[in-house]
Amino acid sequence: MLGQQSGDLARLLSPIVDATKQLMYINLLNLGRVPYSAALALQQQVVAARKQNLIGDTLLMVEHPPVLTLGRNAHRSNVLARDEELAQRGVELHEVNRGGDVTYHGPGQLVGYPIIDLRGDLPGKKDRISARSTMSVCLKRS
Repeated sequence: MLGQQSGDLARLLSPIVDATKQLMYINLLNLGRVPYSAALALQQQVVAARKQNLIGDTLLMVEHPPVLTLGRNAHRSNVLARDEELAQRGVELHEVNRGGDVTYHGPGQLVGYPIIDLRGDLPGKKDRISARSTMSVCLKRS
C-alpha cells in the first residue's frame, strides 16, 4: 500500500519538480515606507551592484508617502494641481527617467521595483520581462 501511495505522490509532484528546474531565485528587500527620492537612490545603488554581479536579482518592495512621478512622456499640464497645492497636501512631484505619463504612489500601495539581469540563463526570462520598460507593480492593500 505504501508503495502505491508513494507512486501516486510522485505522479502528483512531478509537475512541481519539473517546474523547479526553471525557478528563479530573487533577493527580496522590504523597505517599508520610504520617500521616493531615497528609494530611487537605493534602486540606483542596487542596479550598479547587480551590473557588477556583486548581488543576485533583487526585488525592492516599498510604500511611498504621497508622490507623483512624471515619466519622459509626461507633461506638467497633466497634473491639474499647482505646486503650492501639492505641497499643502504633502504630495511630492518628481520627473523620472521612465516611459509613461503621470503616476501616483502613496500610502496603502505596495510598489515593487525588480532589478533583474536579463542576460541570465532562465528560459523565457526575456519573454516575461521587457528590458526596455520599468516595472512597477502596484497592489492595493486590503
